[in-house]
Amino acid sequence: MVPSNISCPRYNTTTIRVTRILDARQVWPRNNQHPIVRADAIRDPLAKADLAFSMYLGHHLSEQDVIGLIRNVGRCSRRFILLDLVRHPLPLALFRIFVAPFVSPVVVADGQVSIRRSYTRTELRELTAEALAGSAACFRHSVAPLYARQVIDISY
Repeated sequence: MVPSNISCPRYNTTTIRVTRILDARQVWPRNNQHPIVRADAIRDPLAKADLAFSMYLGHHLSEQDVIGLIRNVGRCSRRFILLDLVRHPLPLALFRIFVAPFVSPVVVADGQVSIRRSYTRTELRELTAEALAGSAACFRHSVAPLYARQVIDISY
């Protein structure tokens, strides 16, 4: 893995330097019955599945990568559920009031950046429609009260 820095704008410092992520094979017992696959979910062929699930990944992806993810998952799965944050002032304010005072500055910085980077309800709905254009797939989009999260549920 290429080292990357996570900065904390509040203190104008680099607080964490990520240099290594443990391979799951190092953590799980060797007799595990489920194979561990390292793949790019946007571009690589994926294993066949009835359901694919993505939780809080979308806001880390560019618009083209979200479209690529939705299309690629559709090649291997009959259904895809994408759960992510909603970019809206309300969840950001709630995070600052109810979460930020109780967690580390790194978590505060990361949480605020994640909310700011996430897609609005309209953006995610339009990206999904673009990704599925010309296909027989259909989707439902829901946003939780207080804009706490949004879910795209796609049937291919």
